[in-house]
Amino acid sequence: MYKKAFLFQLLIVLAVSAQITVIENTNERCVFTWDMENYSVNTFQNKGKTVSSISFPGENIMLGEKNEPVIPGKTLIFGLAPEGEIGVSFTAKETKVIGLDAPLVTHEFSAEKRRPDFSYINPWVISPQYSKFHNLKTALLVIRPFIYDSISKKMTILTKGECIINYSISNYRAINSNPKKSEIARSFLNTLINKEIAENWWPGKTLNKRSVQKFPIKNDQTVYRFKIGDGHSGVNEGTTYENGLIKIPGDSIIKYFGSGVKTSEVRLFASIKGELPTVLEKDSLIPDGIIEIPLFRVDTKGDATVGPSDYFLAHVTGASDWYFNSRLSIYDYKLNRYSDDRNYMITVSKGVKGLSSSNFASKSGSGDTLHNFENKILFKSSVIEPKNNDGEASLKWVWAKINAATNTFSLQLDIPDVDTTEPGMIYINYRSSNSFDAFLGSKKIYSNGYQDDNYVKNWNNKYLTIKYNGYPGSNSETELLDLTVTYKRLLTAGNSAYLEIFSSVDSGIHIYNLKVTTDELLYIFMISDDEKTFALIDTIRNYKNRTFSWSDSGGTGNRYVVCSEKKISTLPVLSKQSTSSGSFIISDLR
Repeated sequence: MYKKAFLFQLLIVLAVSAQITVIENTNERCVFTWDMENYSVNTFQNKGKTVSSISFPGENIMLGEKNEPVIPGKTLIFGLAPEGEIGVSFTAKETKVIGLDAPLVTHEFSAEKRRPDFSYINPWVISPQYSKFHNLKTALLVIRPFIYDSISKKMTILTKGECIINYSISNYRAINSNPKKSEIARSFLNTLINKEIAENWWPGKTLNKRSVQKFPIKNDQTVYRFKIGDGHSGVNEGTTYENGLIKIPGDSIIKYFGSGVKTSEVRLFASIKGELPTVLEKDSLIPDGIIEIPLFRVDTKGDATVGPSDYFLAHVTGASDWYFNSRLSIYDYKLNRYSDDRNYMITVSKGVKGLSSSNFASKSGSGDTLHNFENKILFKSSVIEPKNNDGEASLKWVWAKINAATNTFSLQLDIPDVDTTEPGMIYINYRSSNSFDAFLGSKKIYSNGYQDDNYVKNWNNKYLTIKYNGYPGSNSETELLDLTVTYKRLLTAGNSAYLEIFSSVDSGIHIYNLKVTTDELLYIFMISDDEKTFALIDTIRNYKNRTFSWSDSGGTGNRYVVCSEKKISTLPVLSKQSTSSGSFIISDLR
């Protein structure tokens, strides 16, 4: 409710902007320029002290915490497709520095009374703040065109800049996207920077409930379940160390389903990763809640019947995992805030062939040769109640609070097989104040909450420290949410290896050169981003001190698994699925 009220207060002041000029407005992105020619500095007496203030035409928000300088800003609102988000790239084209005769006036009251919690993606722009107005999802941005140094009393001013807004969802069109709107809704639409595009994304009706038309598991079918997940302790909430290959022995199939089972009729299903979507374009896109996982089937006798020595291999994951965002050509993270475990179901469907693995065929042609790949690790721990409890605090708990009383956070980063010759990045996701610096070893990588591209030049020291640097007397506080580490990981497989390789996001052919330092049996598979394809690249043994290669197209989101026979997980404890209710519902599968 607070954010809705906050957005509504901005309706009139956002209607006209002297500084903003939109130069591109499409379903894919919005590009605008910032041009601020006029601003004014005033000097006055405040409680017996001479202070300065700065302002500019069109300002509509005051930034800063209690006892920190008052900095005016400019708010912008974008309409989005349901479930959509934005990527923000802001470039300062021109700045100037001026000196002030007196220090800037400071805030007397807490920032909570002025605006929601803000964090900054660079010195000039806050991270997007998402909200909803009449079912339309929105993103709020704030441009802060002044940076003040209280020691030198110098002000850096952003006079010209350019911002590119990329939409994560661009091909959406709402059902009945032009419903009859109230006067308030029409006024709000006119305040959006991308109003012509956003109007097509405004949901006009609620989707109907529907039941699954062709559920793959019959009501009277025997089903056994198991879970994959590594719990919530430490940083396990974000890491994906539970991912891997799992072995389903033939004698387990016989134990639970009886003898005479056809090898092709054994099937494995899983709940979806991440969270179920809350808004969709049309009824037919409501997910069934489960997907079939392809199996690598080993029939030792070749008789098409499951025997005690037969087995099945599958790639399994936890409830949260990385996925390929094809719109932005990046790997993003699907977080399930409700569960750490992903549910899997084993069954036998008589007369129906289950989904099976295939054989991978390397792409022909020349391409880039890779000896490493870009790996991503999310470190996350939700252990502290947030500052502003809006009724959903259990979903928004934070990792740490960094303030004057608790002024340091530290973590030894576990980054396996890092290529120390390549740079990387650490993204600190936080709320509220940007009053902190961050260090990797002794090297400063964040200043006042801001970072530079490829700023991690050296991975020799992986000890991360975040330190409070607020103004004296300030009650500013940073709420740490999570950390994302992006680095180049070596393509190396040693003893007891398990390596999950993200394919290149760049199009074209890429040749992956895997350095093998073990004679153990290694399985190498390709898994498509939607998990429908599970393709055997090869199995190799006695390959120590040699290089194994395969080639594939980039920009697809495929990932590759290199797994030692010793690292294949055994089948977890199974529990029988109850079908007494006569149907499966989605809550059963989550």
